[in-house]
Amino acid sequence: MLRRIWDAIASWFRRLLGQDTPERRRRRASLSSATATQSQANLPPLADADYEFLLMQLLEGVAHGWPKERVSKFLLDLQGRITDEQWTNWLRRFGERLLASPAPNSELANRMVRLGELSTTPLGNTAYEIGMQLLLRESRPPVTVPTPPPPPPIQAPLEEEERDEPQPVTLDELFDLLQQDQSLVEQLAEQLQIDATDPQAIIQELINKATAMNQIEPDTADGWFNLGVQQQTAGDAEGAIASYDRSLELDPHASAVWSNRGVALADLGRYEEAIATFERVLQIEPASHWAWNNRGQALAELGRFEEAIASFNEGLKYIQPTTQPEGWGQLHRAKGSTYYDQGRWALYPHEYWRKAISEYEIALNTLTPSASPLGHLQVLQDLIRTYLSLGQIAKAQELGRGSQLFERLIDQEKQSGIIGIPVQIQSIGFHQLMVDLAVQSGQLTQALELAEKGKNACFNWFLGDWNDDLPSPTWNDLQQLLNPSTAIIYWHISPANLTAFAIIHDTQQPLLQSPATPANGEELPIAVQRLREFDNWVKDWNQQYEEHRDLEPQPDRTTSRWRGNLIEKLNNLAIILNVPEIIAQIPADVNNLILIPHRDLHRLPLHALFGDRFTISYLPSAQIGLTLKRLGEIAPPSNRERPTGLLSVECPHREGREALVYSQIEAAGVTQMFENAMRIDDAIATKERVISALSSGYGIFHYTGKASDRPKIPGQSALALTYPDQLTLEDISRLYLNSYQLVYLSAAENALNGKSAIATESVGLVSAFLSRGVTNVVSTWWTVEAISRVLLTIEFYRQIEVGVAPAAALKQAQQWLRSLTYSELAQWYQDLATQLADNAPSISEYLRTEANLLQEDTAKISSSQLPFAHPYHWAAFTISGI
Repeated sequence: MLRRIWDAIASWFRRLLGQDTPERRRRRASLSSATATQSQANLPPLADADYEFLLMQLLEGVAHGWPKERVSKFLLDLQGRITDEQWTNWLRRFGERLLASPAPNSELANRMVRLGELSTTPLGNTAYEIGMQLLLRESRPPVTVPTPPPPPPIQAPLEEEERDEPQPVTLDELFDLLQQDQSLVEQLAEQLQIDATDPQAIIQELINKATAMNQIEPDTADGWFNLGVQQQTAGDAEGAIASYDRSLELDPHASAVWSNRGVALADLGRYEEAIATFERVLQIEPASHWAWNNRGQALAELGRFEEAIASFNEGLKYIQPTTQPEGWGQLHRAKGSTYYDQGRWALYPHEYWRKAISEYEIALNTLTPSASPLGHLQVLQDLIRTYLSLGQIAKAQELGRGSQLFERLIDQEKQSGIIGIPVQIQSIGFHQLMVDLAVQSGQLTQALELAEKGKNACFNWFLGDWNDDLPSPTWNDLQQLLNPSTAIIYWHISPANLTAFAIIHDTQQPLLQSPATPANGEELPIAVQRLREFDNWVKDWNQQYEEHRDLEPQPDRTTSRWRGNLIEKLNNLAIILNVPEIIAQIPADVNNLILIPHRDLHRLPLHALFGDRFTISYLPSAQIGLTLKRLGEIAPPSNRERPTGLLSVECPHREGREALVYSQIEAAGVTQMFENAMRIDDAIATKERVISALSSGYGIFHYTGKASDRPKIPGQSALALTYPDQLTLEDISRLYLNSYQLVYLSAAENALNGKSAIATESVGLVSAFLSRGVTNVVSTWWTVEAISRVLLTIEFYRQIEVGVAPAAALKQAQQWLRSLTYSELAQWYQDLATQLADNAPSISEYLRTEANLLQEDTAKISSSQLPFAHPYHWAAFTISGI
């Protein structure tokens, strides 16, 4: 993903290799400082691309709520540079192109109409007119893709001596060079002063250097570009776009910046804007296969498949197999994937899937094992997925030979260190399809073992060093996690299927739910339909939760669409996952379930789908469960039965962040149950102090604060400590925590995964703690109201205090919270106030006040209403471990 997101950190890399000439630096300087050092009369006339950039900047401000005064100031600042006549003449030409285009532009049209409402200038009136025409047109002409105009003139032709100047090096080109040239790897590693042979590590260090340069020259086009790259790397797409916009103000002709901006917009789901941005790249660089590829994929994401195909075809006029074999092959591959996705939405998909196969086979002409091994393997995966969807198992099996190529590439990586992690990650996707192939061949045990091997490969990479030789559990090994009253539900998601295995004690092979039903004639296969429904469900879940989380103030969240639809969404998920059928397969004497999800399923409250029959816990993988079981047998903690020592890190906060409500009540209520309790409050919860305390061998680590998972960048998942400190996943992965029976993260937020699905595996704080020997981890999928959190947390610890096992304690606490009445809540306040009267008198007094206020509300006290029965209050809490 790294090399597809960024086309270049060109200027710094050129300087590193001595490819930045004084003349080029002078030209950049003249561009970035033109408005400050040149008179308006001496400036060259604006090109169409400049007008469009300025208009888009203005419309972006309008979309973000600029008032009339701000719009007027924007136009006033340009008066000496652009006359009203020049503005309107250009805008009418621009409008003619928009109206001639078949593409819908409702977002742009609405912004133009809004501009007209805010400004009565000739520009505003013209924008309003064009916007209304776009909104009112009733039909579209047949799809065509106009040939991109030539790049706008940027500067006078270079002198003869400059024409031999080395060209800018993009990250994509650099990545390929590093894979092929060991001497270049060594040269860059030496110049960067790092001990690394992994191309990704070198590129990451380039990014770090570029970020450091940005601190030296913060107001240059390169500086803002580098900052945007850093923000995009950290997952801050909004911030990256703002930085790219600033860079483009200083250098509007930088194709790499436009390209990165488009990818960031696409990551946010703003595909219309992304398409317009990729078109800007093509104006500057018509032969950019990345821009054509990204433009087509953005169109496909909007369901505009025919336009996407037309866009790929247009790109292939510029990209030739002799001059850009990789780009040519990747465009044909993207075209094939678009046909495949179009088929997923068709009642009769086979016609589209046959077209996809044709495009994939064309792509293999240049994406050969020798010329482009990774590209070749990507196409093989696409072909296997398509053949599986068509039910052509024999052809899919024949293509399984790609696993030999993976093994050869991995062997090369071990010997030379050049290929690096991308091969390993690509092999995971391949293995996912091998699981499907085994399922459709009836080899269910082999399918399950392959699925587990792929999981462990991901966890091993994210949580430690990659080691392809690590053993993975067999079917017989998995039986060690079972007994007559315990079963495992194990999910697997591939690019082609969603499979659930039921693993029952003392059986010969897993039960399959649901089998991949062959297609009836040409109709859409059930397996493909189910996976499509799940993908759509996840996208909608992410979108609704993001809207919910963004609502401020927090009381407004009680009426959010996500919260209001939560029960219905969970019911729909149960149907998509065939949960009723899964339950029907489980023997009647089983009352404990271990759920082992996969990919996006890791971030969903699956336990809420199974009713009250089962006590449920989660495992990231079966191997982690077996490791924990083995650790417990070899060196059981002295406090295994009932932990007596507790470390409490209480409500660490960051500057500018609201303090977590009720955190002191929670911490006081929990710690008063333990004689040996160490408390670290927010004033002194530094990283050094917390790590030192964690190493002291307590039985429970209770964290009351902000715990955030970053699934796209697992290493940045963290517990917030005293500002600016954090305890990151990487920090946790270096600790030994075998003494801990329980880690309790009371304010984690794992429901939001962003716009894109998890392609490999979800790795976060829970996985990290379990991998370091913690027996059980309680966490939450979303941030619940503080009172709900405190009630459930303290009740959970009361169950632990009397010897109830953690998974059962959580289930009982959830059931207690669901059935709690207002009258019982008032009594709970009184009881806790009494318990805390000596050790926390101020908290005790607060609780008594809350109890009195509630008792005075006769309507609530006398009602039978259950204020915490909704799943929002209790379904967020989950426990992982054994």
